[in-house]
Amino acid sequence: MQRGSRSTQDLGARLRLRRESMGLTQGDVAARAGVTRQLVSRIEHGHPRAEIGGVIAVVRALDAEVVLADAPEAPTPDLDSFFGR
Repeated sequence: MQRGSRSTQDLGARLRLRRESMGLTQGDVAARAGVTRQLVSRIEHGHPRAEIGGVIAVVRALDAEVVLADAPEAPTPDLDSFFGR
């Protein structure tokens, strides 16, 4: 599986797969994280306004971690050749 998530839907899907691979229900994760089952569901469905503290608690409850990484840089276009210089 690739590392990193580019959208809330991707993150939610990855967390759901992790939960299921651990044999946990949304209720189990909620109890471990100290959040509601509804919040776990919202996160798994990629809700864009899920509270960051709740997201981090769910990630930790799944024995995972949040890692901040730089996005790969897009190549700089060669404007001279583009304009025929």
